[in-house]
Amino acid sequence: MTDVISSREPLTVRVANVHLRHVVAVSAVLGGIGGAVLVPAVTGDDAGGVLVSAVFVVFACALPAAWRASASHHRLTVDAAGLRMAGPIGDRWTVTWRELGRVTFSYSRPDLSQPRRGHPVQPPKAELVLSPASPDFRDAHPEMEDLAEEVSGEPGFAYSLPLGSLQRSVGPIDDALSAFAGGIYVRDGREIPRGLRRPWAVVASVALALAFWVPAMGYAALPGGADPADIAMGSFWTAVVLAWLVRVWTGGPMAIGFMKFTATFIGGAFLAVILLLAGMGVGDGDTRSDDLQRYGFGVLLSAGLLLSGLLLGRADVREWCEARAQGR
Repeated sequence: MTDVISSREPLTVRVANVHLRHVVAVSAVLGGIGGAVLVPAVTGDDAGGVLVSAVFVVFACALPAAWRASASHHRLTVDAAGLRMAGPIGDRWTVTWRELGRVTFSYSRPDLSQPRRGHPVQPPKAELVLSPASPDFRDAHPEMEDLAEEVSGEPGFAYSLPLGSLQRSVGPIDDALSAFAGGIYVRDGREIPRGLRRPWAVVASVALALAFWVPAMGYAALPGGADPADIAMGSFWTAVVLAWLVRVWTGGPMAIGFMKFTATFIGGAFLAVILLLAGMGVGDGDTRSDDLQRYGFGVLLSAGLLLSGLLLGRADVREWCEARAQGR
């Protein structure tokens, strides 16, 4: 069951192919790589490394500015009067509910799988289709001609507005259409659940992944001393892992899908290798008590990482993640 929609507040969403948060994420990665390259370059007096670092930093700073200059500034508004698409210099088109016989909002479920040969990840679909109530609609709205398309089995034209990049607005758009266009609104997609709490499996998965990463980084860094290059690179990858785990914690579909695959694969591979080495050592009779303790510790950490990936495959995690990804 879902809650009854009581709000009739107008909704305005930005229609853009690339959102600012994606640009910021890429810029942060480029800036992190630049910083990781800069530290060993400065300490080692390497002019070439400084130049490479500067290139990464320049790209990191330039991306947000380029996005702001080139991104679409169109906004879709849904309110009591109808639908309105506004551009940088004013309204591009406006349609009232009285002019429409049907409004269909089609959307698919987010794909949490990983790309495989012959089975690429399908981008989520979201599309608004406006079916006019009168044949005169086309003459009344020549500014919408680029959206017109013939519909098989039906007379006249429908007007299709792809909204694939607005996955986080799917839930709010559904709410607004249900509130303002209830008599003509047709939902073509599953009803998105509301108010789902973060599953315990997500909490456990993030904790297990951290329990693997922190000792692994400590084991790799401590024996090598305080080499600036190692510290910089370790700090960079730790920041990347933490950022990825934050996205898992908040329900990012790509982050959860990637972690489900990589944690299961890496955890299983580490577990198999450690068990194989331990078995070979015990069979040779030259395994000491300290070695057994290290093997046991490695088995626990690897099994935990494997479990963290398996937990993200649960049905309740998928349902929560999909709802979060679509604005609920």
